[in-house]
Amino acid sequence: MILHLKLDTDKLLAKLSAFGITVEGYEQKKKRVSAKFVKPTVEEVRGYMREVTCPVEAEVFMDFYESKNWYVGKNKMVDWKAAVRTWKRKHEEKYGKTRKPQRAVEADIEDILARAEREE
Repeated sequence: MILHLKLDTDKLLAKLSAFGITVEGYEQKKKRVSAKFVKPTVEEVRGYMREVTCPVEAEVFMDFYESKNWYVGKNKMVDWKAAVRTWKRKHEEKYGKTRKPQRAVEADIEDILARAEREE
């Protein structure tokens, strides 16, 4: 005998288990609870970029996503740390792992020029 019931699956399983009946092969779907995205501060991004040794500048990352209203394609940003890791990976694929960010290179040049002036 086949019964056609139009019930919520979770409610049906709860009623069946109350009578000691279990259903094999059914996995209860876990409801995904999505936390509201909170955009990071420049300091948080800078600190995380140092932690994962990302050569991209935090301000560039922040400006990019601010201009996109924190969207990734058509979807709202979910995990900015994952985005930082992706930026790091893409930067390394394009430039290699040893390339410094532009401001770091400029700072090195300024240091060299300052030392040269002191030696004169």
